[in-house]
Amino acid sequence: MDKEDYRWWKSRLHHMEQYFQAYRIDHILGFFRIWEIPAVHRTGLLGRFKPDLPLSRERLAREYGLYDLDRLTYPYIRDHTLDSLFGEEKQFVIDKFLVNNYNGTYNLKEEFRSEGQILEKTGLSPKDRPSDKKIIMGLKTLLQNVILMVDENDGNLLYPRIDLEKTYSSFQELDWNTQQNLKRLYVDYFYKSHEWLWEQTARRRLPAMIKSSKMLVCGEDLGMVPDCVVRVMDDLKIACLRIQRLTDKPTTIFYHPADYKYLTVCAPSGHDMSTIRGWWIEEREKVQYFWNHMLLKEGEAPFFCPESVVKSIIDQHMYSPAMLACFPIQDLLAMKPEFNYGIDPKDQQINIPANVRHYWRYRVHIPLEELLATDDLNTHILGLITDCGRKH
Repeated sequence: MDKEDYRWWKSRLHHMEQYFQAYRIDHILGFFRIWEIPAVHRTGLLGRFKPDLPLSRERLAREYGLYDLDRLTYPYIRDHTLDSLFGEEKQFVIDKFLVNNYNGTYNLKEEFRSEGQILEKTGLSPKDRPSDKKIIMGLKTLLQNVILMVDENDGNLLYPRIDLEKTYSSFQELDWNTQQNLKRLYVDYFYKSHEWLWEQTARRRLPAMIKSSKMLVCGEDLGMVPDCVVRVMDDLKIACLRIQRLTDKPTTIFYHPADYKYLTVCAPSGHDMSTIRGWWIEEREKVQYFWNHMLLKEGEAPFFCPESVVKSIIDQHMYSPAMLACFPIQDLLAMKPEFNYGIDPKDQQINIPANVRHYWRYRVHIPLEELLATDDLNTHILGLITDCGRKH
């Protein structure tokens, strides 16, 4: 696309301008960098960013004190790991899939060192036999039980594995100093060292889109957000997305809509997450914090989300400085309890990204004619829009 001066994007956006005043870039971080998964694998844990800046073995030793790279680059496999993963199938797994190093560790045989090979060349039938499925899942866990990955084209270059602290056992069984060095490497690699590279990448790609139309550009900027993303979006006047319970800072449990900047699209929930009612019964610890610290209520939070809480949350968003406040209709209907009697909040979530069989099945259960005739709810929403200054 870059070689063609983004002609396809420009043409598409110029045409869309006839019909829309704004558009949303899903996962705008992909214009800064994408997550690349080698073709031999099937899941994202063994992938890496592109573009990226791999680290040499010499630099890992010099700057991070990491010398025993074999320990970090090979899947960490010991007897107790095999016991916990395979149980009575352990010896079968050792004989068929592993090489014994005779020092208390094992390696996967050469022909089983990718997720694709594990799924396609073991000769097992995970669909027919539960024991075979357990072995396949265990072998994939072993393969992913690694801290650093070696570049397939240059053995001197390495990459840290995403979520390296959450390996099955490899990180947990390292000494304290090595763990601290790896934590420092992780923060540097995923949040600091690529700032300039990713910023320049986005500044080359995004202006081509923005200049193609007069539509407002909104960017879905959730996830692992480097500092350069905020800078670029502010400079290019791209509206950010803020979901109150999805913060980008580990120390911040909830956003307060009153703190949003103007160039923001704010929402209490979205299509890929539970509604307000659904969240209220899912995360009780966070709900209790929200009840006490965001709503300033005393005592224990009610088990089911009251109408008054839904109204308070919607009020917070409507009165925020954000230029756009966006609400799933499920959250608006939750302001009228009669509309939700007998309705399981879990059934109101539009999409469940982790479930490949969940296909956007939600349908509004109230007929349109009844919604139009619901004067109390409609009057309340219209009054709120008017009072907060959003009515033109």
